[in-house]
Amino acid sequence: MGKGERLDRHIRRIRRGQVMNDLDWLQEVYKDYCSKHDLDHVSTCEQSGLTPEQWKWIDKYNDYWDEAQDRLSGKEKYELYGEDCHG
Repeated sequence: MGKGERLDRHIRRIRRGQVMNDLDWLQEVYKDYCSKHDLDHVSTCEQSGLTPEQWKWIDKYNDYWDEAQDRLSGKEKYELYGEDCHG
């Protein structure tokens, strides 16, 4: 099973519990990944020198991040970004 598939499985498992919002949880996943792989704790777009597998994981992670942002309500977007969002 590839790392992207493990991330998929892990995200499906945590969604059942909805313990924290998706963005909070994804931040924790990313911090953990960076620590486990001895990567700099910078945004995904600032990473460099990654292996092809690590880039694949980052791409999949970014997809999940975008999906989580799309699911935010207008109020949540306003709280996070200070924008007048309608959702």
